[in-house]
Amino acid sequence: MRKKILPLLVLTALTSCDPLKEDTASQPTGTTDSADTDTDTDTDTDDSGEGDPDADGDGYPASEDCNDDNADIHPGADELCNGADDNCNDEIDEGATDPATWYLDSDDDGYGTDSDTVESCEAPSGYVDNDDDCDDSLDTIHPDAEEICNGSDDNCNDIIDDEPVDGADYFEDSDGDGFGNPDVVMSGCAAEGLAENDFDCDDADSTEPHYVDASATGRGTGTLADPWPFIQDGIEASSACVLVAPGTYAETVNFGGANLLVSSVEGARTTIIDGTGLDGSAVTFNSRETSEAVLDGFTITGGTGSIEKTEEARDCGSGAVCTDYFTVYCGGGVFVDEAEPTLRNLVVWENELPEASSTPMDDDTYYIYSYGAGLCAMSTNLSLDTIDFTGNVADQGGGIFVSADALVSMVHTRFYENTAATEAGGVLVDAGAVVMENTIITSNKSGSSTGGVLMMGGAFTATNITMSGNDGSELTFTDSSSGVLINSIIANATSMYGVASDGTSRLALEHNNVYGNGSDNYYGVTDPTGTDGNISADPLFVSWSGNLVYDDDLSLDAGSPCIDAGDPSSTYDDVDGTTNDMGATGGPLGGW
Repeated sequence: MRKKILPLLVLTALTSCDPLKEDTASQPTGTTDSADTDTDTDTDTDDSGEGDPDADGDGYPASEDCNDDNADIHPGADELCNGADDNCNDEIDEGATDPATWYLDSDDDGYGTDSDTVESCEAPSGYVDNDDDCDDSLDTIHPDAEEICNGSDDNCNDIIDDEPVDGADYFEDSDGDGFGNPDVVMSGCAAEGLAENDFDCDDADSTEPHYVDASATGRGTGTLADPWPFIQDGIEASSACVLVAPGTYAETVNFGGANLLVSSVEGARTTIIDGTGLDGSAVTFNSRETSEAVLDGFTITGGTGSIEKTEEARDCGSGAVCTDYFTVYCGGGVFVDEAEPTLRNLVVWENELPEASSTPMDDDTYYIYSYGAGLCAMSTNLSLDTIDFTGNVADQGGGIFVSADALVSMVHTRFYENTAATEAGGVLVDAGAVVMENTIITSNKSGSSTGGVLMMGGAFTATNITMSGNDGSELTFTDSSSGVLINSIIANATSMYGVASDGTSRLALEHNNVYGNGSDNYYGVTDPTGTDGNISADPLFVSWSGNLVYDDDLSLDAGSPCIDAGDPSSTYDDVDGTTNDMGATGGPLGGW
């Protein structure tokens, strides 16, 4: 055996070691080595395309590569989280080198915590890709939750009750009396040191305001928990302000020199001072109160007026002496004498004073007179803001009476359905002064010639007022009074004139509309229509019935000739910046 094998081994060695004697022609077709021995471009293949190619060049022939079209996939590759078998072991994503971290979401709100984590390619059930939850036990608490007033950090921003969707405005209550400081407002949730109201006039004094509630039982102390039962109690106890709960207060009120704020919680419609059955004015200011004495937000009714009694002796013949006794009632709702209070947001309603009368008794005579059932203003500089005088009855001046030494300024004030048995259903001015802005005087009645405003001397200045449907003349000047009427509408007097004068008065009339009054000549003075911007045309109110004042709307219809017809000076421009509209709804204070 050895003699036959050895020469073969030697020959083989010599053949493989001598390149000059290499017989390439003897190599069988298709044999592969490390070189491309044929003429094509594929390494280790023959011209027939047979063999074991590595198409993606990843070092693994097709027979070993599970995806020879992707060089990233081959045996020994890192398994990645990509849904593929990267290492060709017939498993997908096992032992991946780039797993994600998943966080337990116990409350199933889409947000997890780092208290329990899992590393894997896919999220296990109950796990999410974030650890942003600040409370994984409640699905109402997470970064996208709405913050609400509950003492919790609902949206995980490390701030409790921050900008809550159910928040409200609260006011600082430094003194802890339950009333808030109107100057310090905070938007958010209720908290200690905050109040829901802004009624405190002194947030450094827990005794102010004094609180009044008609439903209170017992004497009270004026606190929120133990209120006074009467407004007068609060006035006498307070040094700054009195706050009054809704209700009807059967009393008459006298400020007695107190310069303080008396205001209602809910306004005039629900807070009533009722003097019915009691003597005197429902509200009195006659002790030199200043403008800091403020009455705000009440209905005032049932007053019988302040009474002044005088007497005069006279010779009644044959040496006998007779006496005339005079009783004068003034100011059923509000009486002001030698005081300058501020009145605002009031309804002065159905205060009734007696008609004038004279009653002989033996040789004496007893006289009764009454003035200003709604308001009597004497020796005062008085401010009225947003007051309704309605349904008041007196002999003269059903709405208000202004004496010779008084100035009354009013804005956003209305007089309607007041009655005077003799003169001036709305306003009687006896040598005093009145300034009106954006005021309505309508459907007032008198037993004589003037249903609206009667000036018996004194000064009248009116800008953007509306007078309509008063019984008799709307506006009358006598006794050398003066009048300035600008940007106003005087219409629909049931009889007589829109503007009348006895010839002694001085009037300045500019940019007014006087129309449709009872006399064929709407003026009882020289007619200024066509001059100084004065016109005479149907004002076209939105609604005018003439006898249903509560249903009337004295604002202007879109086609009204009064629109943009007032004084063109920018001083009088409407709220929207356009030229002044005549009437009570025009001008810079219009729109009410």
